[in-house]
Amino acid sequence: MTTLTRNERVIRKFSLQSSQDARDALSKHLYARLFSWLIGKINETLNNPYPSQSYHHVVEIGLLDIYGFEHFELNSFEQLCINLANEQIQFFFNQHIFRMEMTEYENEGIIAERLTFTDNQTLLELFMAKPLGILSLLDDESRLPKATDQTFVEKLNYRFGSNKHECYSINRNNKYSFTIHHYAGKVSYCALGFLEKNRDTLSDSVVDMFKNSRDDLIRLLFHGNPSDGSIDSNKGVGVMLQHRTAAEKDARNRLTVGAQYRNSLQILMDRMCASHPVFMRCLKPNQQKQAYLFDDPFVRAQLRYCGMLETTRIRKEGYSVRLSFEEFIQKYGLLSKARPSNVPSITCRYILEETHLTEWQLGKTKVFLKYYHPENLEKLMNKYRQAALLIQRRFRGYVGRKHFKQLKSISQIYKDEVNQFCANIEDINSQMIQTLTQLGDKFPGKTVPSVNPEDDHRPRPPVRESSLNSSSQINNTGLGGRYSLPTTKIGSPPTTPTSTLTTNQLMVDYDSLLSYLTLKYGSPGERESCLKWFRDTQYPYVCHKGTFPSWFHGNITRHRAEELLSKQSVGCFLIRLSESRFGFSLSFRAEDRCRHYMINQLKNLKYNVIGEAKVHKSLDELLLYYRTHELSNWDGHLTEPCKADWSQYDHESLTPIQNNTKNHANYHIKNSPAQLHKTSTLPISYYANPSFPYSTKICATRPMMMNNSLNASTKLPIAIVPPFTK
Repeated sequence: MTTLTRNERVIRKFSLQSSQDARDALSKHLYARLFSWLIGKINETLNNPYPSQSYHHVVEIGLLDIYGFEHFELNSFEQLCINLANEQIQFFFNQHIFRMEMTEYENEGIIAERLTFTDNQTLLELFMAKPLGILSLLDDESRLPKATDQTFVEKLNYRFGSNKHECYSINRNNKYSFTIHHYAGKVSYCALGFLEKNRDTLSDSVVDMFKNSRDDLIRLLFHGNPSDGSIDSNKGVGVMLQHRTAAEKDARNRLTVGAQYRNSLQILMDRMCASHPVFMRCLKPNQQKQAYLFDDPFVRAQLRYCGMLETTRIRKEGYSVRLSFEEFIQKYGLLSKARPSNVPSITCRYILEETHLTEWQLGKTKVFLKYYHPENLEKLMNKYRQAALLIQRRFRGYVGRKHFKQLKSISQIYKDEVNQFCANIEDINSQMIQTLTQLGDKFPGKTVPSVNPEDDHRPRPPVRESSLNSSSQINNTGLGGRYSLPTTKIGSPPTTPTSTLTTNQLMVDYDSLLSYLTLKYGSPGERESCLKWFRDTQYPYVCHKGTFPSWFHGNITRHRAEELLSKQSVGCFLIRLSESRFGFSLSFRAEDRCRHYMINQLKNLKYNVIGEAKVHKSLDELLLYYRTHELSNWDGHLTEPCKADWSQYDHESLTPIQNNTKNHANYHIKNSPAQLHKTSTLPISYYANPSFPYSTKICATRPMMMNNSLNASTKLPIAIVPPFTK
């Protein structure tokens, strides 16, 4: 290590501890100077390389981010420097807020009471004063060779203790400790290591070596000013500087860490005072860095440390609520019964006087209110809000009732139009019957025996009441009393044999029937619709003598069918009602899984497995056929039925409701009065296999025409319904 003694250089070797201190000092110097160089380089890069002559000053945006106030169990020299910086920032913040408040009061012409705030100027003087400040005394002790941390504390106690300074207290229990009264609270500092941390232990020879380093960046870093952290980038780059010894300059002007820190704070304050600051306070919800965890004491301490409570108090003492005249009138204009004035300030005065508030002031452009005024104004406004809600409710009810009456009137018009449409269809049907009767003589040699209506026990097609009351057309043709068939037989076109049909023919046949079934029973995806379809149309064909066959399992689900068949042998089968269509499903056990096939009933009352060309007269015949024949995509045969356990099934939902009419089979139409039949009550067999020659031309009117459920997308075919009457 090289030292200077009376302009003589003395070289001596380092001890182990001295070498470690020199190493640490060198690392700190390199880091600090490199950090300053980076900041300078960034500013140089962002700076305009071609400054205009019209700009005489540089416009810049600065960001200041420092550690917050620190108070640990053991506070050392680092915490003292950080807390000193926070004290300096808090002093500037209080001055700025106070100055900003007073400036706005002056601009608006407000006569305000004197604002009070906690002034920490005395604490800053305790640290920064020369020559008797804490930092100055620390520098003096750092230069004395026999000074220790204890002697430093003793000197502080002598200068500031015993109530000599309001911000300093002596710790009687610890000779290395002293207490400072910060704005955020009392903090005790341990002075052990203060002198060593404050000294610049970097050897002069090391500094000279780095100033003449071969590395351009290292040489550049050590040609800066350590007092303000600046680096002169125009010196030392590519040029070997002349050797400067410690005797020439550095040994005499070496600054301690505390002195450098004090100079940096002074430069920072000068720049902040020349700017327009915007403060942003950041708070940590907890110390564990966990989500959804809010530590109340920790957050409260941060609010106290950052001076937010003091700021809130300052604003609270003054006029914390400031609204422009336009905003105030728009928000609280209903509170004034007087006629609005063309001058906004007069209107605001009317509002405030009628609300009987006090301690408010009107500025040139704003209304100045105390913190409790908005709450009082909102209470007065609630009365008007409740009245507005009542008016809105009444008016909306009126509009809704008016709209409902309009819809009801339109609905009645639509109903009348549909009824007239249905009446026109019945008239056309009567004319068609008359025309067909007159055309009977065009088919000579083809006669059909006459049918006595009294012997026909089938239910009659639907006849509207209007047709029964106005049957003039039928009476004119001789059909008013009893409907008689023509003496000639109308030939029927050739049809495809029903034993085997193509897939397209079968699907067309079922689709034409599906529309009628949907209109009659509802959506096939609903359970009750399928059950009603089964009771009305399939019960006589499936149930034999009041008992269901063993292979029929009612309306069980697909999943339940697979559970029943999973433990059966290959080929074991059952039939169940389909879950999403008007039909049945054939389920059986295959080698690898359970298979399911849909079964349709056609218009001719025969059954067909979808995808197969073969049709069958009954389900028993269908099962018997596939016990000996293969399906198109399975090479096996059905073997034995999976017997149903009807003790676990709902038998009543599949059984039609018994009619109490006695001897219904022999009950002739002539023994009953004239009845009206709805289309939805007719069995499918009436349309599928009638005995009248005109049946190929007769179709049922859609039930929706009877219950007024038409809409714009409904397709209505012309329905030919012969009005059979007694």
